Amino acid sequence: MTDVVSVETSDHARLTLELSYSWMFRVDQTNIAESKKLFTVKDFVGDACKSIASRVRGAVSAVSFEEFHSHSSIKIKEAVFGKEKDGNIRSEMFFPANNLVINSVDIKNLEVTDVKTR
Repeated sequence: MTDVVSVETSDHARLTLELSYSWMFRVDQTNIAESKKLFTVKDFVGDACKSIASRVRGAVSAVSFEEFHSHSSIKIKEAVFGKEKDGNIRSEMFFPANNLVINSVDIKNLEVTDVKTR
């Protein structure tokens, strides 16, 4: 799935990010109740994109343009997946309502929308 997210850095640089996510459903096929969870969220793509976009906006707003520009891939992965107690980035984001797993995020395009910053 792909989403376009508008963000603003701590020094007010506005950017548009086109993000692409790899995903799957984690289902125990021997458990009927778990299998039925797949159909409990009507717009799972929209819900996942909203949740991820919120995390990304929060992470980007906490750093300067220069820091984000230098480390954008890491900052996005930290925002989406979070960190373990030991500081390592988690390998996935899990939505328990429907067993959706986001297991990869890529920045397809990063565009500076603010003319002064560009």
